[in-house]
Amino acid sequence: MPPVAVPPAPVLPRGVGISGLAAESRHVVVSADVFADPHIEKTDALREWVAAVGHYSAIAVPLIVNDVVVGVLTVSGERGRVFDEADARLAQTFADQAALALANARLYAESTQRRAEAEELARLARTLTESLDVSEVVERAVDSVVPLFRAQSSVLRLLQPDGSLLAVARGGRTREHFAAGHVLPPGVGVLARAVAEGRAVATPDALADDATRVSDDLAEVFRTSRDVAVLAVPMRAKGEIIGALGVMDRRGRVFTDGEAALLQAFADQATLALENARLFSSERSRRQHLAALADIERELAAVLDAERLPALIVERATGLFKASGALWTLEDDRTLIPRAWTGQDLAGERLMLGEGFAGLAISERRGLITNDYTRSAHAMPRFVAAGVRGVIVQPVILRDRPLGVLTMSRTGDDAVPFDMEDLALLQSFAAHAATAIENARLYAEARRYAERLRALERPSRRTGLIAAVRR
Repeated sequence: MPPVAVPPAPVLPRGVGISGLAAESRHVVVSADVFADPHIEKTDALREWVAAVGHYSAIAVPLIVNDVVVGVLTVSGERGRVFDEADARLAQTFADQAALALANARLYAESTQRRAEAEELARLARTLTESLDVSEVVERAVDSVVPLFRAQSSVLRLLQPDGSLLAVARGGRTREHFAAGHVLPPGVGVLARAVAEGRAVATPDALADDATRVSDDLAEVFRTSRDVAVLAVPMRAKGEIIGALGVMDRRGRVFTDGEAALLQAFADQATLALENARLFSSERSRRQHLAALADIERELAAVLDAERLPALIVERATGLFKASGALWTLEDDRTLIPRAWTGQDLAGERLMLGEGFAGLAISERRGLITNDYTRSAHAMPRFVAAGVRGVIVQPVILRDRPLGVLTMSRTGDDAVPFDMEDLALLQSFAAHAATAIENARLYAEARRYAERLRALERPSRRTGLIAAVRR
């Protein structure tokens, strides 16, 4: 007679069935008929399984290791069979051996897993440190954690000066659902919780988690991707949190403490590689920028035509920052008008002090930066409509006298974000521009003065000539 296929046993809630009772009581439990036994709690799924198998009598023995119940050994038979004390002793002996073997197997599996994780971390660390390019380092980081955690997607966000989190790299399915440069406002999302709390944060469903604030656009990302189980850890450099790394999976996945520790270890490696790449990139950029500024300073100093100079300033600034730009000058009536620009047509525009980013920068005499222009309280509708995403602004000041404002902007969802180094570079550029503007102004004044002198000399020469003829 061919063997009968046994359906898989259902997952039992705590305390349900003869196995659950043995686990709860920590003693051997025997029953000649589990259906009729009033001491045994049953569920519909358990009843269906017992009926399908046809085994109604059972003996259940808890598996205990180091005083912790790790499972239950259950042996079942036909209805009416009575398991006696000898059966119980035999089952207990077998259960003790099984518990010991299970504990050893678990220890071996955990040891093997830890060794594999250590080897993988070492391999990933080597991969991350092979490059000194910042963008390549962050891309490798998010691409590596997806298979490591058998997750669907990943994201690395860096903390911005205003507390928002900027997505600098996406891994797995995340690339399909939001663009690089996506900004989460302060306090929004699981990664923001990891940053605020300075520890690993996990949730099986971010949309249903009352502890997690979710903005409308983030909720849409979760709904379309369906990757709502999230594990996020902070990224620290020199004791300061600089961002967060997160992995996402399908609803219901429960990330373990071990996985949280592993992701934190990986994030620490990624942060170290990122900081090394940043330092290298920063030093290289600094040298390139110093050379570029020196060239620009010489070029601007050679131009004394006040009409030509604004266009040259904007042209060189846009080339340096790879962005659209404009030079606004402060007029006698304390308004700003555009003198030269690239990108949008600014003809006829006029800004009051405090109006828009340019007006705010000149009124507060400080540089400004944002990579989420559309959400800013100082955004102007026509620039929002034009697709402006990132903006840096720097007042042009000479010896505490404001001359105007330089603005740089980038458009589109894939716009490369500005950073604080860009703002510092624009400040240096604005200082050179202020000197050039002042030199051009002084040169123009000198020319006008010389022309007046020549105009005064001409009548004097004619008078002297007439007097000489008369003599």
